[in-house]
Amino acid sequence: MLHGDKARFGIEFELDEHSGGAWMFGKFCYWIGGEQVGDFDEGTSLRDVLFSMRYIIGDAGKRTAPSVASCDGRDIFRVIYGYLNKNGDDLIKLVPTDAMPACFDVCPPVDIFRACHIYLVDTGELSKIVYSSDGGCTVKAVELAAGEFDGIASTVYGELNQLLGAKQE
Repeated sequence: MLHGDKARFGIEFELDEHSGGAWMFGKFCYWIGGEQVGDFDEGTSLRDVLFSMRYIIGDAGKRTAPSVASCDGRDIFRVIYGYLNKNGDDLIKLVPTDAMPACFDVCPPVDIFRACHIYLVDTGELSKIVYSSDGGCTVKAVELAAGEFDGIASTVYGELNQLLGAKQE
């Protein structure tokens, strides 16, 4: 099932026929700018995705950093990646003092995303999703409407949560 638009941003998931009950084995990926991000065909535990998405949707509305979002995609990636990997502190100089830098990381930490790093920054009027699958050598960025990512992620979270509830009954 696809939520969103593959050409802009979407999340696709599918529950396997033999899902392992509450493990909810299935397939999952993001679509960013027409590119599949995450190995949909490999499959993963959708329960693990659900649990990790709780934090991602919990950070909705906390990613506003216009000074970061005004940078090009490569610079956005560099400052966030550098800070989260303890290689730099440029990010702290560019975000509000009450911001938690991990809120910009919107990549579920599950096996299908392997070396992917996916960051989201908001300005209030728009959002930029910036990602790389090779540690930052190749960085891609897509502009989204404000709240577009969060709306889709929240819908998917709700559906996965309902599936888990049905599997536990």
